[in-house]
Amino acid sequence: MEISIIVPVYNVEKYLKECIDSLLDQDFKGQYEIVCVNDGSTDNSLEILKEYENINDKIVLVNQKNKGLSGARNAGFKNSKGKYVMFLDSDDYLKNNKVLSLIYDEIEKNNLDFVIADFEYDYEDKTKNYRKKRSESIKNKVMNGIEFYDLGIKTKSIMSVVWNKLYRKDFLEQKNLHFYEGIIYEDMEFTPRAYYLAKRIKYIDEVIVMYRQREGSIMSDINIKKLDNYLLVAESLSQFNKDYNSKVLHNSELYMYVTLIKKLKYLKDKNEFNTLNSEIKEKRVVYKFMKSNKLKYKVFGLLYLANLV
Repeated sequence: MEISIIVPVYNVEKYLKECIDSLLDQDFKGQYEIVCVNDGSTDNSLEILKEYENINDKIVLVNQKNKGLSGARNAGFKNSKGKYVMFLDSDDYLKNNKVLSLIYDEIEKNNLDFVIADFEYDYEDKTKNYRKKRSESIKNKVMNGIEFYDLGIKTKSIMSVVWNKLYRKDFLEQKNLHFYEGIIYEDMEFTPRAYYLAKRIKYIDEVIVMYRQREGSIMSDINIKKLDNYLLVAESLSQFNKDYNSKVLHNSELYMYVTLIKKLKYLKDKNEFNTLNSEIKEKRVVYKFMKSNKLKYKVFGLLYLANLV
């Protein structure tokens, strides 16, 4: 089995068929499987998956109680048989039928730990679609993962999502790379570690995934659990960075704190606000801002200390 595509599924009946059809339509000549993990869906998603399982032997169905996106990805990985692994969210879909052939050829030809490609923001109104610009310095060359991550951050070209990549499965196993369960911002915790542990990666300047943008305000759904997850991701990155003492990783940690602090004002419950504010102070976040090599983080720390943010 050459490739396993892991698709976590939770209440996406509206988009699921487009996702799976894009995977089944691939012109890839090798063997591949689509490991669909139904994560306790309460809509018709499970019924749709069963229909596909009955008519196509590429579909592997895993059914479990709701564990969240990380838990579903981990379950899919445990049930995968491919030499290489790709993760795809069930409301997104592949750009065309040549995606698997493209990324498989690149990872095989260059003996990579993982290959990275690009994605396009996909709106219901297609005139809004766009793709972010990436620096020429990272394009189409084999690089060490640390070098790529640091350069990607410097040039604002980094891609922290996991679903625009094809990973060598034994690389993920050997480096004990799995998803932090019970949190929301799992990609931002997983991806920096994957980059720093990889010896050979390559970014190819091709769109492979259509990243669906659903309507609705993010700020309307702010709650203490989501905000507390920023602290958990920051702490995880801090622990990981003890082996590297990287200024770039340190700034990635600080980015999580900045995002948290900026969103604190959207918490309506005063007690929850005070609880998170106390946690920020207990973790000496201002001291961490002062240690940054970036002036913007030093200034932000001083503004927070003065209650101006």
